[in-house]
Amino acid sequence: MSERFLGYERDALDRQYDLIGQQGERFAVYCALYESLSESTRRSFPDSVMDVEGEGGLVMDLFPAPKAGSPILLFLHGGLTGNRNRRDVAFLASGLVPHGCAVVLADGCQPLGGDVITAIDNARRAVLWLRAHADRLNGDAGRIFVMGQGLGVVPAALTLTADWSFYTHGENLQAPVAGLAGISGIFDLEPVHRCFLNGMAQLDAAMTRMYAPLVLAPTIPKPLPPVWLAVGAQETDEYHRQMLVYGMAAEAAGCAVSAATLADHNHFSLLAELGDPSSVFTKQLVEWVLDPAVGESVPI
Repeated sequence: MSERFLGYERDALDRQYDLIGQQGERFAVYCALYESLSESTRRSFPDSVMDVEGEGGLVMDLFPAPKAGSPILLFLHGGLTGNRNRRDVAFLASGLVPHGCAVVLADGCQPLGGDVITAIDNARRAVLWLRAHADRLNGDAGRIFVMGQGLGVVPAALTLTADWSFYTHGENLQAPVAGLAGISGIFDLEPVHRCFLNGMAQLDAAMTRMYAPLVLAPTIPKPLPPVWLAVGAQETDEYHRQMLVYGMAAEAAGCAVSAATLADHNHFSLLAELGDPSSVFTKQLVEWVLDPAVGESVPI
């Protein structure tokens, strides 16, 4: 394997994906902010249900929508930065539930430790669980949106290309995922395989091709789901490239793609915006979720 990737020497590629190192002392500030906002959120939603277990290590926290028949947003965090878990991102419910969305936060869907297959399976099992139990969330089983951040985008995006008959004992489900939202996402696994992150992800060369959303984008079946992508302007060139190449691939496959670069934001501050129901970023996501069919495709 070449020591270079798109012109990057190994140390330069490491810097492109070293999200914690880029923030320095500010990383601890973001961690404290996430924890504080999430604790406040759990106190504010007494009807939430914690620690719902599924198969294969899947664990979910449920934040029901205010009214029946609402869209459901399943969020998968990446897990590569500071070993965050679902409890640290509960603040997302504070931003999204007031706008009429049910929010589900899942652990067990992080492709770490060489267990990418289990992570992908668990994300798909989560979709099927939500489809069967949508009423527990005041949710609409026909409007399940999967959202990922960072490496969590991998199992999120691969819910679009699942062979659902494998999980349903032969029952053919048509497009149980209503749309994909990818925030600061990793869609191309080749640089992960080549940089320091592979110490945690443990991908081999075959995995980088078999499980990369970028590679699998042309196989997304019809009816094609809409795709919503976002990245912070302060993120590295590689995160901008990741959004660009996947957006182009999804658009070439026929998906309606919306993409945005958020000024003055990095990987951590961008996600924190979704905890604020009044933020422009939150409103953009909610507008897409509530009516993705009429959203305009933004040229990538």
